[in-house]
Amino acid sequence: MFSLQFIRGLIGLGILEVENKVESIIFSNHTLYGITKQLERLKISKYFSSVLANTELDTSFKGKTKEEKLKYYIKSQQLQFDQVLVIGDTTEEIEIGKALGAITIAITDGYNSTSRLKMAKPDFLITDLAQVILIIKNLNTLSPRQINFT
Repeated sequence: MFSLQFIRGLIGLGILEVENKVESIIFSNHTLYGITKQLERLKISKYFSSVLANTELDTSFKGKTKEEKLKYYIKSQQLQFDQVLVIGDTTEEIEIGKALGAITIAITDGYNSTSRLKMAKPDFLITDLAQVILIIKNLNTLSPRQINFT
């Protein structure tokens, strides 16, 4: 279930995507079917160009990891790892982003506690998904340490 704060953030990101051509994807250990149903129910599918997820429930145990899926996607799209933002509410996403050389953003009030997210040392720690817009707008001029939301 997505919170209203999360949905507002996605809508803000969608506006930014249209203005600045920022591509947004979801990468998850959940099933593609489940994620697609939630995106359709919330009427936010249009904000994501791709969903990297498991085709069936058991493939999460047998298939590629989230990191492998994201790495393959980034390479297949000919993107630079250091120009990718990995946003997550668990240390797993932050660790994946760091391993790939991406910019990492941890969002509080999700699966992991704020203190646990801080221990993962994300480039940014935010309390509201809409704050990603400011980060994207300022990435070319400011270092991560100069933008603080907590």
